[in-house]
Amino acid sequence: MAGEVFTKVFTFLNSGADDDTTDVFLPPAARCCTILKRLASVGDTRPLVNDFWRYHRPFEQSTTVVSMFLTKPFEAGFSDIPLVNNTYGTFFPLGYHTDEPQGTVRNYISYKLDLRQILILHQTGTYQIKIVEQRITGGNRVTYDIPFCLSAYTPELANKTFRVEIENSGTISDRYDLAKDISFPEGFTNQIRLPGNFGGDNADHSTEQSKMNNKFLDDFTNITTPKFTMSVDPVDSFVHNFMNYDVFQARKIEITDYNNNNPDKHVKTPVIGVKYNRPNISVNSPISAAKGEFKHRFKTGEKGFC
Repeated sequence: MAGEVFTKVFTFLNSGADDDTTDVFLPPAARCCTILKRLASVGDTRPLVNDFWRYHRPFEQSTTVVSMFLTKPFEAGFSDIPLVNNTYGTFFPLGYHTDEPQGTVRNYISYKLDLRQILILHQTGTYQIKIVEQRITGGNRVTYDIPFCLSAYTPELANKTFRVEIENSGTISDRYDLAKDISFPEGFTNQIRLPGNFGGDNADHSTEQSKMNNKFLDDFTNITTPKFTMSVDPVDSFVHNFMNYDVFQARKIEITDYNNNNPDKHVKTPVIGVKYNRPNISVNSPISAAKGEFKHRFKTGEKGFC
């Protein structure tokens, strides 16, 4: 919730074998950052003030049952809520989407959380999705999706954030295991709200020229393409993987900036990712901001010379 700082060790989702390094590294929450902010409104149904988040993962055929639960990790008295229907968003059961990398069939399960509905039913707080796998070989495996802090929307809380909305389909790199791919059904959407800013409208200019009969070059077409920059305050490494793969490999990207000091209005600005730079790490310096570059999805300012 606003103004509160939490420290907790989470076991995040991973696709590889379990890695016993608990006595080697500090937990991510201690090395970095803050839990991501998500906002929603009880009385306002507009999408711009109501965030959503979609969990989507594949499972091998050796996994026979996958159960999802909505949890509140910092509230001991909160009972995990099974995500088995559309009460808290949209439920996509195991097998709703399949793929077959290297001849091995994988079944996907997904849940699109409607954060406004969660706010109405269970108020503000830190939430995350818990995933329980039951395997043919026996035993359960429990993992957790990225946690988020849900607050009631106000312009003050939205200030100093921006929101990235994406549409994916087909196959991209798996942000949890780059040796593997992950696929999406047609029209799959997701979004993430990040601390930082988006804007800084600049432009690339290009000119096509042709040689005239008098041997002089003459301008034929001049094209101006708007460019934008993004700055992300220190966040967990999950976010950088999400940006590098889910966002920059997305079919469509739209960004809304909520900063009150941004001189330009950006509401669902359509862009194409150009570059994403993770923060530099220095032993004697705090973690720096990550930087991203985008260009407008549509070429504008094209001028023809007659």
